[in-house]
Parts: sequence; C-alpha cells; structure tokens
Amino acid sequence: MWILSLDDHKTRRLIGTDYDEGQGVFSPDGRWIAYLSNESGREEVYVTGFQPDGSIRGKWTVSRGALSWSPHWRSDSGELEYVASDSSLMSVAISPGAQFGAGPPKAYGRVAARTYGAIAPDGKRVLSPLPVGKDEAFPFTAVIHWQSGLDRR
Repeated sequence: MWILSLDDHKTRRLIGTDYDEGQGVFSPDGRWIAYLSNESGREEVYVTGFQPDGSIRGKWTVSRGALSWSPHWRSDSGELEYVASDSSLMSVAISPGAQFGAGPPKAYGRVAARTYGAIAPDGKRVLSPLPVGKDEAFPFTAVIHWQSGLDRR
C-alpha cells in the first residue's frame, strides 16, 4: 500500500510486505488505517496506527480469522464495519484513546454483495448494491476503434 502526500506530491510505500494489502481507509480522526491483507491465508481486516510524521505503528487483526472485505469507519472513529464471507455486515467497537483497542465483531445483518455503499450517519440504515440476477439482462457497451475518435492535433 502506498501513500501520496498532497503537500509535496510524493508517493512512498506505507505498508510493504510479501502479502497483498489493499482497500486502505483512514479513520475520520486520522489516527488509524484499516486495510485488508491476506497474510493469514485469507483476506482479513487489519488496523495500524498512523503517526503525524506519516509513519505507521502497530498492527491488529480486527476481523479475527474471518474472510472479510470493505472496511469502513463510523464517522466518530469509534466503530469499524466490514463485510464477512457470508455477507454479514460486521461491526467492531474501537476504544478511543492513545492505545488501540477493539471489541469482538458483531453482526448487524446481511448485505447483498461483498461491498456496501454506505451506512447512514445515525447508524440505522445501510445502502447496499444489489447484484443483477442471472436471469436479468443488463446493458453492455463495447467501444471499438476508440482511438479514431481522438483529436490528433
């Protein structure tokens, strides 16, 4: 995973291991980064501390052995949500303070896909995309010879 500084427009590696890391999201307070890694052999949600100097500190597994996707922070940084392999929308309470602390994962309910759109600010509703059924047709447009439409000045 890489980070881009908007001050000097430079990129640098933030997390670099022999595993796949991705879907990184900053907590709203900017102190934590949740991300996916397959270091356990399956995609799981991890959290690392983000320091003011741009370095990281510590690493904690939040999904606790469950295949997971789409980490998302609640607006007050006090909760982290993700989707488990059975499409359950999971929630983990994050304790505030200088040290990272996470409660046990709890299931809210099921979503229709491995990702979800958003959780309402009041935490009472979730937007989730609905996958197109196998018997439903959907439009598909393929553009060929698209280069011929470019202005060649």
